[in-house]
Amino acid sequence: MLMFPHIYDYAFSQPDLKPEVLRIGNGTALNVTFSNMDKIPVEDQKAIRALVLPEKYTYAAAAWYLRNKCQSSMVMELAKGGFEAFKEYVGVCVGAGDVTPERLAKWCFAVKALKPEGMGVPGECN
Repeated sequence: MLMFPHIYDYAFSQPDLKPEVLRIGNGTALNVTFSNMDKIPVEDQKAIRALVLPEKYTYAAAAWYLRNKCQSSMVMELAKGGFEAFKEYVGVCVGAGDVTPERLAKWCFAVKALKPEGMGVPGECN
C-alpha cells in the first residue's frame, strides 16, 4: 500500500473520488508531503485511505504510482526485466533502500511463481 501523501495524490487524481477528497479536506486541495502529513487529522487520512480500498482503485494504485511518481524510464527498465531493474525500482522509485537478502528471496519467489513454463530465472535466484 502507498504512504499517505501518495494515497492522497492517487485519490485526488481519480475523477470519481476527487469530490469526496475535496469534501474531506473542507473544499481545499491539499499539498500533502511527508513533512506535513502529521497536520492532517488522522480521521481524514483514514477516510481518504478508505476511498481507495475498493478493488477498482486498490489494484490500479501500483500502476498509477509507477506512471506518476517514478521516472518515465522506469517503465522501460522494468519491461526489460531482471534484477537490476528491480533494484532500481525499489531503491530509487519506491525509495525503500537496498534490496536486502530477504527482499531478494521474496522477489525470486514471485519470479519463480509467475514465470512462464520453460522460462529460466535470473541468476540472482539460483
